Amino acid sequence: MGKKIGVLLGFLLAVVAMAAPDDNMIFTRMKISLSSKGAPTDRSESAFYSSGSVRNKWAVFTIDYVPQIPEGNRGGNRASAWIDGVILKLTVAFDGVSGGRQILCVFTGETRFWSIPLDGRKRHEVMAIPAHLLDRYLPVSGTSSTFGSNTFNAEAVFMDRGGRVIGRAFYAPRMSDADAMQFFEAVSRTQQKLVVENGVFDRSSTPWRDRNVDTFDLIKPNKVK
Repeated sequence: MGKKIGVLLGFLLAVVAMAAPDDNMIFTRMKISLSSKGAPTDRSESAFYSSGSVRNKWAVFTIDYVPQIPEGNRGGNRASAWIDGVILKLTVAFDGVSGGRQILCVFTGETRFWSIPLDGRKRHEVMAIPAHLLDRYLPVSGTSSTFGSNTFNAEAVFMDRGGRVIGRAFYAPRMSDADAMQFFEAVSRTQQKLVVENGVFDRSSTPWRDRNVDTFDLIKPNKVK
C-alpha cells in the first residue's frame, strides 16, 4: 500500500509547481500538533455502557496561531481591530483502506468563527478525527489499527469571508513546509483518493466542546448564516 501510494504521490509532486508563499498573512506563527486522546467518560453512568468498542483514540489536531493586522495596515488601533467570518479548514491525508482495497484517504473539516481580534496574541484551536472513523479507515495490522506520529499529513488554512487564504500551516513530520505544500497540491489534483468530507470535527462537535471555552475564539454554529 505505502509503496503504491508513495509512487503515485511522488509522480504528482514532480509535476506540480509550488505556490509562492504570501508574506502578508493575517494569521501568522502557525503550528499544528497532533495528540491521541480518549474521550472523557462519566464514571457515574458507566453501568449503562459496554466496555470500549473502539481500538483507536481520537486524533486531536491543535492549531496554534497569532492573528495580527497585516504589515501594510498597522497604523490603526490594534485594540479595535477584528476580522469577521473567518473559516479554518483542516485537510488530513493518510494511507487508508476502504472496500477491501488500499487507497489514499483525505479527511476534511471546517471551523467557522464569529469574529477574531487582530491583537497579535497567541491562541489555539482544536479539531479532531473520531476514533470510530479511524477504526473504519486505517489499515489493520494484527489486532490493531492505531495511529502514530507519522500516520497523517495535515494542512490548516485560514480563509476570510471572500475565500482568500490568510494563514497556512502544515503537519508533515517527514517533509519540509515546501514539500508539504507540493504534497497537498498533488493530493487536491489526483482522482485516485477517497474523500471523507466533515470527517474532521470542529471543537464544538467533539467531547471537549465545553472545556475552557473562553480560552478559544468563538465558533459560529452551522445554523447561523
